[in-house]
Amino acid sequence: MNWKSLLANSAAAFQAYLGVGTVPQFNDTRVAVIGAGAAGSSFAYHLSQYNPEMNITIYEKNDYIGGRVKTIEIDGETFEQGGSIFVATNSILSDAAREFNFTTDIANNVKDDYDLGVWDGSGFVFELPRTNKYLQLLYLVRSFGLAPYWANRLKEEEVGKFLNLYSEQFFPFEDLQSAAAEAGIEPLFANWTSASEYFANNSISQKYQSQIIEALTRVNYATDLHTIHPLAALVCLEAQSKSYAVEGGNNRIFQEFVKRSNANVLLDRSVDVIAKIGDKWSVDGEYYDYVVLATPWAHSTINVYPAITIPKVDYTELHVTHVVSPIPAQYNFFGSQKTYEQLVTLPSNNSIPITSIGHARVTKNGNHVYKLFSYERLSDEYLTQILGIPLSGVWRKQWYSYPVMAPTPELARIEVAENLFYTSGMDPFISTMETNALAGKNVARLIADRKSN
Repeated sequence: MNWKSLLANSAAAFQAYLGVGTVPQFNDTRVAVIGAGAAGSSFAYHLSQYNPEMNITIYEKNDYIGGRVKTIEIDGETFEQGGSIFVATNSILSDAAREFNFTTDIANNVKDDYDLGVWDGSGFVFELPRTNKYLQLLYLVRSFGLAPYWANRLKEEEVGKFLNLYSEQFFPFEDLQSAAAEAGIEPLFANWTSASEYFANNSISQKYQSQIIEALTRVNYATDLHTIHPLAALVCLEAQSKSYAVEGGNNRIFQEFVKRSNANVLLDRSVDVIAKIGDKWSVDGEYYDYVVLATPWAHSTINVYPAITIPKVDYTELHVTHVVSPIPAQYNFFGSQKTYEQLVTLPSNNSIPITSIGHARVTKNGNHVYKLFSYERLSDEYLTQILGIPLSGVWRKQWYSYPVMAPTPELARIEVAENLFYTSGMDPFISTMETNALAGKNVARLIADRKSN
């Protein structure tokens, strides 16, 4: 008889299968974390800060710490395959980078003709020249009138409400949906049919929506305005602020979180079964007082007994491709003789699978590195055709990177069973490194508070 049949019969039978006569009792409090990404590593670190006596074990199926934050090396320099940037309002990441003495203000050394080019399938509908920010602001006003100002006002107001979740009024929150409702932002992810409807209702011009805001949602979430919910679109506007990345890779933050937590780290270790046995949780036969699922349930193969209910969330299949070449890209394919630091494609009848092309950096060896986001794998031949340059090297990574970010009427509960917690309910709400770190910190505080009471 296999473990599934045993679980179906009774917890006692499963306990016998594990070879345990009685549920062991510990002198310490034992906590298992499934996943060492932004949420899991943040949880471990912050729990160790709130209560250093906790005994933490991290299970990670990959051979590295960071989850969807991962780096590669090109020409001896580090490039991000996953989560790439954070902004000043991302206080958990910003504070951690500062505390850990990491360098974050990394200047881009590319010298393209334009900072941004937006291509609609037949031509460039908008190009932002490379110049100082004041001239760029005048250019935006000339192109879109006051739409940038009013969109920014909306962003400031609504993102400000989200940031209240960090305050003592809300933190820690036992239920994300209830906290979002109290903060006044629930309609932004639950009620509106799309971001395009929301912006139209707030008198943001269709031209600015389609040429700028949609360009941002396609870069950040590979999703169009008629699909994405308003809160995620507003977060994309926030990403226009000065951005930061950790020198040597953003995953250094999460590695340092884990190191400072003093957790027992099990890499290359998948989890098959989590089962409630008596007053403990068994993780593949090891017993814990608390278990934290810090990995998206949509792609998990873990079996939990008793069964838990987590709302279905569809994730975007995203292909990240890095290309290195001795010469800069030639965009003849797009009908242009100019160069762009960021080229974004808009949805159109054109069948191009690419959402954006970024000129990531010129390496110290003088090679040009480009980063492409696409819905499918890009062959070397296609890359050569698109970029118009010889390829010295290609690096590919497929992710289920973030939810589709469609309107979500129901977020997952944080405590999905007694002393079993789930962090990825944050993903369809706002999916960033920072918000995943917040989800982990929040659960850490909930457990610490429960233990102290």
